[in-house]
Amino acid sequence: MMYFEDWKQKVDISLDGTLDQWGQISGYPGVIRSYAEKGGPFFDWGKLAMPEGPVDRFLGNFIFISVAYPDHEYSRIFLNWANEAADRALADERFDIDPEADRSVKFISNGPCRGWKVEGIYPGNHGETLAGACLARVLRDDSELNAALLLQAAEEIAETALHGGSKEWIYMPQSKYLRSVRLCLLAGRVDKAQFLLKNIRRKFKHTYVHQQWLQALCNAIDAADEGSLSDEAIEEFQTFFDNVRNPELRGMPGDNIDGTNLFGNINVLRLELAALRQHYILRQPLAGNWRQVLASISE
Repeated sequence: MMYFEDWKQKVDISLDGTLDQWGQISGYPGVIRSYAEKGGPFFDWGKLAMPEGPVDRFLGNFIFISVAYPDHEYSRIFLNWANEAADRALADERFDIDPEADRSVKFISNGPCRGWKVEGIYPGNHGETLAGACLARVLRDDSELNAALLLQAAEEIAETALHGGSKEWIYMPQSKYLRSVRLCLLAGRVDKAQFLLKNIRRKFKHTYVHQQWLQALCNAIDAADEGSLSDEAIEEFQTFFDNVRNPELRGMPGDNIDGTNLFGNINVLRLELAALRQHYILRQPLAGNWRQVLASISE
């Protein structure tokens, strides 16, 4: 599938900066101006309850622009913000504070967030922040992924995804668990990915299409034994990748009954799949080739 012209059209609209019906600047120019007027992208950092949010949001914006205009000024701005958000969050003491156990800071409506070490949310929120940091750093430095940190992120995300038992096992935790599998693959640890897939007794009722796709990919990688994947495996990978990188897809479904639900930032998912394609399908290094990886999303 050839998508570049469609991608360029979508990105052009977001970069246009025309006035909307309320007289406000639209698209990314409006976003940049809004942050400037508020004092910068971290003006309300003390109130932040989801530390992974800004990292994924800024990273997603960077990816969306860069697949068409990798040298655009806004692309650079959003990537810088993604890295700063990740660095700020990972150094923030709130990851060590359980707000239910530590009452030194009283709850105030619309006040500061007291802590991020919340049962059922932590350590998954730390793992998602760490995963976003890994991606933001390599995109900035055009370097190799940090396998150890990716595996840590995968373990933390999977742990929280499983919290609450089968009653809470809906499409969101299922999607996060499957992201842990992708992170293991990005770390080059197919054995870890297989462990996550094969050592869980819960059914992926809401997300089984992606779960089965990941299982088939892991099996194909194992069967290749460090060689090239089969033509059938490559075609299956590309079919799913083509569906996800379609610019008309603005987000993954969350209420379908056919097992196609998948929660998460669509642009970050596109990047992860593009990186998997570079590593396992094209069998090319990631370090020094991240521009090529981004381009594969819109080619």
